[in-house]
Amino acid sequence: MGQLETGRLATAQETTLDDYMKEWFEVACKPSVAESTFEKYKLNYYRYISPEIGFMQLGKIAPYTLQSLYHKIHERGVSVATIKLAHAPLSRALKQAVRWRKLAYNPATDVELPRNRGRKQEVSAMNPEQAQAFLEAAVLTPWPTLWEVALSSGMRPGEYLGLEWDSVDWSAGAVVVRQAVTRPAGREPS
Repeated sequence: MGQLETGRLATAQETTLDDYMKEWFEVACKPSVAESTFEKYKLNYYRYISPEIGFMQLGKIAPYTLQSLYHKIHERGVSVATIKLAHAPLSRALKQAVRWRKLAYNPATDVELPRNRGRKQEVSAMNPEQAQAFLEAAVLTPWPTLWEVALSSGMRPGEYLGLEWDSVDWSAGAVVVRQAVTRPAGREPS
């Protein structure tokens, strides 16, 4: 008896990857991850994967399909870290497709993600003179204290932008990060 006759792949030949992912995002992903994670998963899928292979039938996606996709987007200059962020939800979704008997096999399990070529990009911190010039310029903005906290704390932008007054422990002279601000899915930085 073949896989189609047993019902294991009954819908895989008819359903596109985009249609399946839409279902997976709503039924399996959204209830199980934080809203910010859900939005990142969708953003990365629709930005990097959907335009290239979203039209394909779910059952026609093979490890080579994904391997060549990742190679292609890496050649366009997309970082290895971003490719990993795009791969993670797709791999989870295809694993779920196996559990739901939409696929007999998860093609993402046999894919090797690209590796960084060469050295990592070096990041340099401000020297004391640059930091002083930054703080002097910050005084001219509506939020000089925010920029001072940003510079002196090492917080990520989403963390210092998410601070509220109850995040400040005045007696201990400390700031506690309780939340972070994230950009809505699909919206580029302005």
